[in-house]
This record gives sequence, structure tokens and C-alpha cells, in this order.
Amino acid sequence: MVPPSLQREVFPNMEGATLLSQLRDNGFARIKITDKQKLDVLHKQLIAVQQATTFRFPPEEGPVIYDSLKREVFQIMFDVARQCLLSVLNEVSTSDDNVRRLQRKLVLSNQQDLFQNPNAPFSEEQAFSGSFFNLFHYDHGCLNTHRDRYLITVIAVLPPPQPVAHSALWVKSPAVGWQNVDRITAPDELLVFVGEEMTRLSTAWGDPYLAVEHCIRVDPDGERIPHSHYQRDPMTSETGNRCSIALVLGE
Repeated sequence: MVPPSLQREVFPNMEGATLLSQLRDNGFARIKITDKQKLDVLHKQLIAVQQATTFRFPPEEGPVIYDSLKREVFQIMFDVARQCLLSVLNEVSTSDDNVRRLQRKLVLSNQQDLFQNPNAPFSEEQAFSGSFFNLFHYDHGCLNTHRDRYLITVIAVLPPPQPVAHSALWVKSPAVGWQNVDRITAPDELLVFVGEEMTRLSTAWGDPYLAVEHCIRVDPDGERIPHSHYQRDPMTSETGNRCSIALVLGE
């Protein structure tokens, strides 16, 4: 077991039981970030993404350059993802060796230094080096319906002023079906999903949490868009679409 003194290494309102119930009922959770300095950094990055001329960072081609803001944002998102997963696992009543190993790994990962290479978050031997990070600008692309891989995903979003008329994050909630999550996410909230790796892990301990289908489109039931990383949803406006930050935590 993880020592009790380490079980509270989470953001103040990031209660594992609440996260678990939201993930089970909705397929996603909303968490409030109370640290204003961290929130300001995330908002600064989201505003900077509005100037992007391509769909995503890191780019699919060309060099990957992390400036100081991107490095700081990565660290915040990595910490939130790690702490979310730890708080969830600390609520689980199981002796599953994989769960306990993952708990220990999450705690120890707090001590590792990221960006030993300024343009690479992890060294190969570091914990969770399989994680990946993206900045998205939906003026330049979209995401068809899919499920996330790996353990857990954390998303920060800057929705457009009129989200109904633009591409939005739609989640196929177990309770209500397709739901426009951008509409209900406050500026001081982040979104959390579980991925398929977490589904496999939770199935093994006997209480599966499902990686839900989601997309960033105007209409979640619209036809699949080919080459979606290179063209926006044809139903959305040419400019003024959502921008977001995503970190997918994986081993």
C-alpha cells in the first residue's frame, strides 16, 4: 500500500471518490484548479495557441521546439494527470499487483526532473515516458470519433465565444449519449478521461472504467472526415475555433 502521508498528494479538491463517480456516470470528470498561478500559465498558453498556423504541436513534420512556456505547461499538465490517477487508484480496494506497482511509480515520478533535454520532456528511462502532449487549434484540423489510449487524459480548453456554431468536444456519455462538454466547462476547470490502458487495468481488478468515445466536431454524428489533422470540420467557421491543451499519461 502507498503510505497515507502520500495519498493526499493531490490538488485540494481532487477527491478520488468524486473523480471515480464522475468517470463512471459521465465518462469524463471536471476538476477545478485552485492555484491561480498555474491557471494563468495554462490560459497564457491557450491564448498563444490562437496564433498557430497549423493544427497541432508537436508538428507532424519538422523540429520540435519547446519554449519556456510550453515546458511549464507540460509540467503542470503532467502533475495534474499523475495526481488524478493517483487519487483514483487510492480509492480502489484491490490487492492487484499492477495497481500497487502503478501507485508506487506515480509517487516516485514526482521526484524526477523533466526536460533534461530542453526539447524532450522525458529521458528514455524515466517514468511515464510513453506520455504525449499536444496543443490543438481547430481552425486547422479536427478529430473524428475515437477513444484515447493509455491511462488518463487531462485537457485544458479555450472554447470559442459561441461554441454551438463551432467545433466542440463531444463525449458519448454512458448516461445521456452525446454531450457538448465545452458548453459546461468553466474557465478554471480541466477535463479528465480514462484511456483504454486504464480500462484494461480496471477490468482486471473487477470494476471497469470505460474509455468513452469522443470527438471535436460540429456534429458528432457527422460523416468521418478524411485527413482530419489537415482540415477543419467543413461545418465550422474558418476562424475563431476552440484551442486546447492535452496530456495523455502512459507508461
